[in-house]
Amino acid sequence: MVDQNPQQITLDDPLFDNQWHLFKSSSARVDINLSDVWSDYIGEGVVVGVIEGAVQWTHPDLIGNYDAGLNFSGTDNSADVSANGAGSHATAVAGLIVAEANGQGVVGVAYDSTLVSYHTDFSGSFYTAFERVMDVAVDGNSAYGIDRGADIINNSWAFTSPFAGNFNVRARGSGHGHALGGRQRSP
Repeated sequence: MVDQNPQQITLDDPLFDNQWHLFKSSSARVDINLSDVWSDYIGEGVVVGVIEGAVQWTHPDLIGNYDAGLNFSGTDNSADVSANGAGSHATAVAGLIVAEANGQGVVGVAYDSTLVSYHTDFSGSFYTAFERVMDVAVDGNSAYGIDRGADIINNSWAFTSPFAGNFNVRARGSGHGHALGGRQRSP
């Protein structure tokens, strides 16, 4: 249950009151306290790309904010992510970010933003797929009819061992700077 909602934001999504992580709760530092932010901004005009397994974009909380025209699958080098199936983790991550305020389910942090799915699998071809995805996610790619990248990119995945994805070493080619997220260190 939400302990504190100073702006008294009222949304009719049935699970909204259970989203303790959005508002200041009685437990210190376990939430992101969106009350003040939501009074000014809810994500309108922002494109959020989720790099993950494929998102279940037909989910009732996601479909209204989803832009299939910007999708890309680095795994099979196509604009069709639906052929790769939907992952539960990718869908949950997308929902946390962009689930719309539509009277169903939950509400995302930026519930009026636009969602794009950038699919990559985690097989042996991961780095090639990731590099392709980053090129499209950052700049778009006219070869696939994708005229723009995302404004915000989320990577919410892990490896089986710490630092297995050493992007400083492995990310190369046209996506090398993207993988480092602008945090390159001087030699």
